[in-house]
Amino acid sequence: MDIAAVQPPPEAPLLAEVLMHLQLDYFEPEKLDPVSLLQGALTELGRMIPELTVVPELQDKILGPILNISFKNEKTLLPVSKISGLYDLHIALQILMKRLLGMNPQLTQLKIEQMFIRGILNQLDAYSVLLPHEIYNEFNINIGGQFAGVGLVVGTRDDQLTVIAPMDGSPAALAGMKSLDKIVAVDGEKTEHMTLDEILHRLRGNIGTPVTLSVLRKGHAKALQFKLLREDIQVESVETYDLSSSKQTVSYVRIKNFQIDTSRELRNKLGSLNMVDGVILDLRNNPGGLLEEAIRVSDLFLPGKKRIVSTKGTVVSSVHDAKQLFAGEHLLNIPLVLLINRGSASAAEIVAAALKQNERAIVIGEQSFGKGTVQTLWDLKDGSGLKLTIGEYLTPYGRSIHNIGVMPNLRLIPVTVPELKNGEKELGRQEIFTTEKRFSLLSDFDAENKVNDLDELSISYLSHNTPILNEDSKIIDNNLKIERLKADIFVKIAKRLLSQWNPKITNSIIQKISREAEQKESEIITEALSKHGIDWSLNPLINSATPEMLILTWSAEMVSTDLLRMKVNLRNSGKIDAQRLIAVTRASNGILDSLEFPIGKLVSEENTSRTIDVKIPAGMMEEQEPVEILLFDHNLKKLKSVRRQLHFSPKRNHSFWLRMEIFDNGRFDSRGNGDGRVQAGETIALAFKIENKSKSTVPELLLKLRGTEGAFRINRGKLLLKNLEPHKKQKDYFLFKSLMDSGNLGKISLEMVDIKSGTPGIVYLWNLNNMLPEQRLVTPELLGVSWQDKDGNYVESETDLSFLILQGNVSNVNDVRDVYVYLNNKKVFYSLNRNSGQQDKNTEFHFQTKVNLDTGNNQISIFSRSHSGFTSERRLRIFRK
Repeated sequence: MDIAAVQPPPEAPLLAEVLMHLQLDYFEPEKLDPVSLLQGALTELGRMIPELTVVPELQDKILGPILNISFKNEKTLLPVSKISGLYDLHIALQILMKRLLGMNPQLTQLKIEQMFIRGILNQLDAYSVLLPHEIYNEFNINIGGQFAGVGLVVGTRDDQLTVIAPMDGSPAALAGMKSLDKIVAVDGEKTEHMTLDEILHRLRGNIGTPVTLSVLRKGHAKALQFKLLREDIQVESVETYDLSSSKQTVSYVRIKNFQIDTSRELRNKLGSLNMVDGVILDLRNNPGGLLEEAIRVSDLFLPGKKRIVSTKGTVVSSVHDAKQLFAGEHLLNIPLVLLINRGSASAAEIVAAALKQNERAIVIGEQSFGKGTVQTLWDLKDGSGLKLTIGEYLTPYGRSIHNIGVMPNLRLIPVTVPELKNGEKELGRQEIFTTEKRFSLLSDFDAENKVNDLDELSISYLSHNTPILNEDSKIIDNNLKIERLKADIFVKIAKRLLSQWNPKITNSIIQKISREAEQKESEIITEALSKHGIDWSLNPLINSATPEMLILTWSAEMVSTDLLRMKVNLRNSGKIDAQRLIAVTRASNGILDSLEFPIGKLVSEENTSRTIDVKIPAGMMEEQEPVEILLFDHNLKKLKSVRRQLHFSPKRNHSFWLRMEIFDNGRFDSRGNGDGRVQAGETIALAFKIENKSKSTVPELLLKLRGTEGAFRINRGKLLLKNLEPHKKQKDYFLFKSLMDSGNLGKISLEMVDIKSGTPGIVYLWNLNNMLPEQRLVTPELLGVSWQDKDGNYVESETDLSFLILQGNVSNVNDVRDVYVYLNNKKVFYSLNRNSGQQDKNTEFHFQTKVNLDTGNNQISIFSRSHSGFTSERRLRIFRK
């Protein structure tokens, strides 16, 4: 092991500029722990450079603070100064950068600095990001309003790209996308390792161009596909409707988002409201917008000196009180009910909190999204941009909105009961339901963390999923929209509250209406369930069932290659009837999680069963999937649970032979000088012949070509080969053009995905400055991957142990370059093949490593790279109890 001499580090101006902004402007200085930021930078470095691992050893009593560097299994100790502040962090990373530039000539200073910065920002919050030059230019165009998109406002929730709200009349809204949809891929590119802004870059483009989004939605067994055409997104800010009846004059006002002049538009539309009984202000699916406009809208309804919002941060701390600059006297006294849902975010939450906490409005609906931070942009010297969170919003009570949201005065909870189709009879207790025709009686109820809040007022209502908000006003007749609004339970409850408005007894009125509406809606839900043979009635005089009375069993079987039948059996062996029983699944696999089996009433000595057919997308299951079924009573008290392991067929893994050749002579629509080399401006045809070397047929093989470095125009970059049988060949070609005018032509990747297996794709990376290999290439195959405990016993799917041994093999040892492993996106193992080219070609490369497991789900990705340019991946999941 070498101890590197400390040399004067190179300048790192980009890193220095970012660290300066963090020091001066970041809103949570306590997060700027230099050791934590160092770890973030090193984690990103290891993620982007597989053969590199840097471990900080800052408490070494002999050598002092050092960075332990492993590069291709060669170890170096790099002394650094004590890291006690951001300046020390900057110096340490400069020293490391100097060392890395000497170790790997393919790295550049800019690439290293960008990796450092991304890793540092990853330690802060999801909205602080580095925008590369190309994306930053696009971003500046977009905020100027000159862009086409699909009309989605998105954010991050649980580290997943989440739809906050689709904009009214937009392609996304008209296609049926919803709040809380999880976007997992854009045009087939997975979003899990992209920043929020990189994803937005892919969503936007020229007017009329298509984009396909893959979306996970609760209650759907597989990803939904939405093919959208980009449009010029221009959103009207305010719309109003007269919802008056013979007994009541009510104006409905919807604010879609907060943009320039929203408050003026609202004031103009409310200007004549002198003789109305009340206003319904609808902020559902409002993603937010300009803070100033949210303040002005709140000011319309609040008397002077009432607190609206304050911002807390190192550079943006301020307080905003109502000044009555915009209000007319009549707006200060009009009864006001405000509607919110999970799609209400940011500026919409500011208005909701201000009007609720100042007791100016009654807020009803769902808990809002919880996006309460302030970002700003800085131009960096290299042409990139830094988007940094510089503050957070606080409500009039001084509470943070971020990740919490606004709780309504009266919560409305949707319940779903599948409707019987025309011609269907009322079915009995043996009815089989599919996951497309499923119950949702518990909404977002968390069985393991249930807290009884006696003060919370709520109404569970039967949701018919009738679209009200996301409809094109040019298509929907105004009268029809008014009728739909009047039938909307949010609006109906709001009108009842307005009809009994009395600021002196507001809480009593809410409680009274809540009780009455809850009783009525409960009867509607009970009636809907009765059509399925489920008795959901409730007699409060009957004692609750005890766990000892109830005998719960369940089973599961594959009835076809893609259909799992799950059956719950329950017997009441007690002397009293049990009421409103419901069984629910809990699983780490989202497809098997939160499936509901409503039992309802189960009389003494009665047996019953419920069955659900679950559609299983190919490759979405591990060989062992733990599933627990929990049984609850009418108070949502857990009575008992039964846990089992479900067994599925192993995922299909494939390997291929591939031969490639380029043309620039007119063949395959290519255009160039015909010398067989890639040059800027030429249209290159990349022709290939592929052979399936495995023992099973690949029904559909998707091949995708994309640029990874440089500028490209891909003319023919997505191909689908069907029914590639064992040892059979197919051929096709791609077309692309390199737009680089410098000596570096860039890099492209070719990904091959067996889309029916659910296994990760095999990727080939090609530096266009290099010639393609003439020989036939073989892709690496990961074999015999397994978990073992320290004694060599095999472990499947879940464990109580804190660590396990991961082992496996890679085919064709002479071509294996290396193997590396990630645990929950953090690299935990790297092994270089030192003996490539020296062994029998049929020998496999063996790897083995100890993996320390996190509590809960552990996602494992194993990669193997070949000397010929391929990368194969295998994914595992294991649960630590």
